[in-house]
Amino acid sequence: MNIPYIDDEDERMSSIIVALLKYHKVEERIIVKWLSTLSISKTENGNQDISYYRKMKNIKDFKKSLYFMLEDYPNLQNSIKLYIN
Repeated sequence: MNIPYIDDEDERMSSIIVALLKYHKVEERIIVKWLSTLSISKTENGNQDISYYRKMKNIKDFKKSLYFMLEDYPNLQNSIKLYIN
């Protein structure tokens, strides 16, 4: 993931999560728990080179895309808002 996503990968990944929810393949609480672990520690990349910032941007863009795709799931949407940093 050292390459920034530029071709709407964040939206395609988000649509998978929405489909899983729509067809009851995963519970909302599992998504929230997973999203709480989806981050990169500043200490993970001590010198914070460009790859650190690309990873952070990819994760942030994914969370934002997912947030906006979850309009039919307002409780989950509110939970996700806490993890968009």
